[in-house]
Amino acid sequence: MARKKTLDDVRADRERTEQKIKSEEQRLKILRAQEKELTRKERTHRLCNHGAMLEQYLDPEKYTTEQIEVILKTVFNLPDVIGMLSKKEQEPTA
Repeated sequence: MARKKTLDDVRADRERTEQKIKSEEQRLKILRAQEKELTRKERTHRLCNHGAMLEQYLDPEKYTTEQIEVILKTVFNLPDVIGMLSKKEQEPTA
């Protein structure tokens, strides 16, 4: 027959479990920080790539930020561009 747990055994189990919980909470905190960092790096990479593409067509030394913004607003309000973007948004993502 298995021996019954004593109060000390139960307390020791509780302590081990609480330590495991603390350890896992710390691990979760680290993983969340890593996720945040990778998300930030991914966004920065995407913004740099898109900015480089834009500079292929608009020399940043010739235009101010405000002028580029007006150009982009104008382009993105053209009917053909709106139609192209609508079609792209309706495509299923892989």
